[in-house]
Amino acid sequence: MKNLELKNIADEVVVYGYKGQTVREAMEQDGRFNDEVLQSNYYLQDTKDGNLTEMSSPVDVLHDKCFWVERIRKNGTKQEAKSSRTASPKGNRPTPNQSDQPNPNQSDQPTSNKSSQVSIYQPIPNSEDLLQLLRSQFKDLVNQMKERKNLTPIAYRNLLSQEFGKSTKFCHEVRAMRRFLELGDSVCQVRIDGSAKGSGFLLFGKYILTNGHVVLDEAKHPKEKITVIFSYEELTDSQLMDVKVVANELCDDAAGHKHDWALLEVCDDLNAQPIKAKPLLKDFGLVTERGQICIIGHPDGKVKMMDPCFTIPLSERWQKIFVTENYFPPNPMDRNIHTYESCFYGGSSGSPVFDDTFKVVSMHSGGFHVGQKQVHVLEYSHPLSLITEQIIIQIVRERKVHVLLAMITWDIHPVVKDNIKKIVELNPTEFVWTEDEMINLTESFSERDKALLKGFFGFFSQRDEPMDTSS
Repeated sequence: MKNLELKNIADEVVVYGYKGQTVREAMEQDGRFNDEVLQSNYYLQDTKDGNLTEMSSPVDVLHDKCFWVERIRKNGTKQEAKSSRTASPKGNRPTPNQSDQPNPNQSDQPTSNKSSQVSIYQPIPNSEDLLQLLRSQFKDLVNQMKERKNLTPIAYRNLLSQEFGKSTKFCHEVRAMRRFLELGDSVCQVRIDGSAKGSGFLLFGKYILTNGHVVLDEAKHPKEKITVIFSYEELTDSQLMDVKVVANELCDDAAGHKHDWALLEVCDDLNAQPIKAKPLLKDFGLVTERGQICIIGHPDGKVKMMDPCFTIPLSERWQKIFVTENYFPPNPMDRNIHTYESCFYGGSSGSPVFDDTFKVVSMHSGGFHVGQKQVHVLEYSHPLSLITEQIIIQIVRERKVHVLLAMITWDIHPVVKDNIKKIVELNPTEFVWTEDEMINLTESFSERDKALLKGFFGFFSQRDEPMDTSS
């Protein structure tokens, strides 16, 4: 292959060809193979039956077959090369039987009959339209393949280096790092009985978000003596505060989705010791399938760190998790998780994940590993949009009016409000407080706070009327 790194991520590649094309023409059209492989001293060997196929053979009869690309030995025939093969180190290539003979309909066909072979096949219906569609969808890829066709190995390596540099440029810009450092002031380390157990971040008011598994025991009860420390960037404590769990969710629902969050409330007198950080709910964003991200937290119980990395979209997760033997929820292919590769492992659960627009989009929660080895192949986080929905629903149902008021003081993202409204419409009596409840729960509240709560519930009690489309 022109790109030697392909062998590290794939054992097989798919090659497409039109009926009537030769193997050589299809591989040349593909653009990923070295020019050397397209010469006459190479051939294909079927991975199942060991049959050989010339590079000049038509592709028509090779559909859905798998081959090794082999080189003819200088002082031997193809059959000698075939019989001298041994099993690969991976153990997934059987040694062909020496009695196997080349397919006379393929490898022994004279190349002079190529024109007659082409003429008996009909083109794929609408193939030109399909080709134009593919080219329109992968225009940039096609241009790159054309540009790389005649590149030397050195030039190709330089081109890859330039592309990698472009994709990571953002993560090295001073303005981006400065902005992430500012956002990082809202990140704290979570400790249980004085020992570092995870990370968290100030979400709104005096409330901190972290993972449920960080602060809950096996019975899902809050652990004893939970504290958080902000600005822990040196090996000296900075701002240590006592906290308590006011809402949490640690379970796997019927659909197989993982719920793993806990909302902590600072117990200290904030007038005497205000939190020197800004709530991140105002910097709320939605997860996207691709793009750069930055995680800020306390991995391995260490001082605050950040890790710029890239989102792994759903369509590419299988390349990472196919080696994973067993896993517990969440499912690696769950659409409700955000996946990426990161160096943040133990102790970083609860870290905020920011996108390249400096919006916090999810909360880092764990990773999928290989077998019994704690070597992660893919890390994941839970979207903040889903967590925010679950927090609001729980604190409303449990009538935690002070927490709700502190939360709705900040603008709730429209997507979150719309999703909650859909849930409320299925069971409105369980969610919306009655007028009597509102009066009792807000008796000591200011008129401003009462108006905020009424406006909040008023939105969910509205019904969308169908539009009159008659003229």
